[in-house]
Amino acid sequence: MCRSIQVIPGYFMMEKKTKETIDEDGWLHTGDIGMLTTEGTLKIIDRKKNIMKIACGEYVAPEKIENVYITHPLISEAFVDGKSTEEYVIGFFVPDEKQFKKFASDNGIEGSFAELCSNEEVKDKFYAELRKHCYAKKLYGFE
Repeated sequence: MCRSIQVIPGYFMMEKKTKETIDEDGWLHTGDIGMLTTEGTLKIIDRKKNIMKIACGEYVAPEKIENVYITHPLISEAFVDGKSTEEYVIGFFVPDEKQFKKFASDNGIEGSFAELCSNEEVKDKFYAELRKHCYAKKLYGFE
C-alpha cells in the first residue's frame, strides 16, 4: 500500500475500480507482495492476485513455484496450478531435451527423447532430482 501526492486520485470515470484500488483513507493497494531486505529496502516478490488457498489452508503462489522449477537445468518450461478443493498443487513440466538425454545417459539409460520421457526408471530419477532441487530452494511439500 502507498499514499502520497504522486499517487493517482482514481481511475477516470471508473468509480468501482477506484474503490477497489484506493481505500477511503487514500491508500493505494498495489496488489504487490513485498519483503524487507536486510538493508531495510522493500523488494517486490509476488502479486496478490497470483496467490491461491488450497484445501489444507495453505496459501500458494504458483509463479514462485514455477520460478524455482525453471531454474533447474533439466526443466525447459513449467506451469503450476491448483484448486481450493485440493490439498496440493499440480505441475506440468517440459524437460530440456538435451539436458534430459544427458541426465538419462549419466544414469545409464539410453533412448530417444520420447522413449526416455516414458521410461519409469528415468522418471523416478527425474522426480527425485526435482524434489532435491525444490527442497534446497526451500519449497514446502505441498508446493
